[in-house]
Amino acid sequence: MRYEFQVIKRLFKKHYYKFLLVLLFFFISMIVVTYINPTEITKNVFNSLVGIPKMKEMSLLDYLWNLFQVFMIIYMSYNYFSYEEDNSIEFLSLRKHYFIFLFSKLIFASIITTMIRMIIYITSYFIFQEYVKFSLVNMIICVAIYLSIVLFTFIFYIIKRILK
Repeated sequence: MRYEFQVIKRLFKKHYYKFLLVLLFFFISMIVVTYINPTEITKNVFNSLVGIPKMKEMSLLDYLWNLFQVFMIIYMSYNYFSYEEDNSIEFLSLRKHYFIFLFSKLIFASIITTMIRMIIYITSYFIFQEYVKFSLVNMIICVAIYLSIVLFTFIFYIIKRILK
């Protein structure tokens, strides 16, 4: 785990901090727009804010917000999975088995994604708690959507690696 933390730290210094700053700005903008918007804050509006899209009831800003989150998770997880290929190729030969190493990276990426999604959900809930009831099922769905995106990115990376 220490190595994974170092990789995340290096990637954060190189790339991730820019995306997380944009995510934070976009998240604050979405909260402000949702809070100031004269329409009623419903469960569907809240779900769209935390990343559970309802295609029929989303505005353009909701689409952009959710697409940005999806592409950010794909970009960050793919960079994390391919870090050794891009930065330390000699590290690959020192590892015992690369696929076991990648599986541990998948677990670590899943933990980080879960933490980010839970922070977004809980923060949104505390801001809009007078309008929406806390739902553990919605929080699990919010996390599961983005964990599945990380898993699909991992599968894509493995297939790319095998076909190479």
